[in-house]
Amino acid sequence: MDRTVVTNALRRDPISFYDFTQFDYILEKTVDKKVLVDVIGALLEVGHLTGDFYGLKLPFKIKDRYNEVLECEAHNEQALEFQTFFRSLGQRNVVVALVFWRLTDRANPKVVSHGPVSKVFADPDTPEVEEIKQVVF
Repeated sequence: MDRTVVTNALRRDPISFYDFTQFDYILEKTVDKKVLVDVIGALLEVGHLTGDFYGLKLPFKIKDRYNEVLECEAHNEQALEFQTFFRSLGQRNVVVALVFWRLTDRANPKVVSHGPVSKVFADPDTPEVEEIKQVVF
C-alpha cells in the first residue's frame, strides 16, 4: 500500500482522559511529589495577585465532593491567565479541573502550576462536575 488513508474518528473531549487525584490522598501526602497531578473541585475563593523575587503568584482554594479543601497557587503566566479567567466567570458557581499541576513538599501540601503545561478547565464535561455542584453549591 503506497498511500495514506484518512478516516473520520469519534470526537472525544480531552478532559475524559484525565485521572483526577482525590484530595485526601494529597492531604495525607500519599501522592508521589515527582509526578504531575490532575484535580477537580469547586472554586471557592481566589486571592490577590502578588509578586516576589520568584515571580507572580495567585492563591486560590477548591473543594471536592467530600467537602475537603485544597490550597492551590498559579504562578507567573498561569497566574495572569487564571486571574483573567476568574474575572470572566463573574460570581457564578464553577467547578475547575486543574490538569498537570505539581504538589509542594510542605507540611501542608499545596497544588501549584508547573509552567505552561499546567491547564485550567471550567465546568468540564465529566460526571464529577454535577456531583461536586450538588454537594458544594
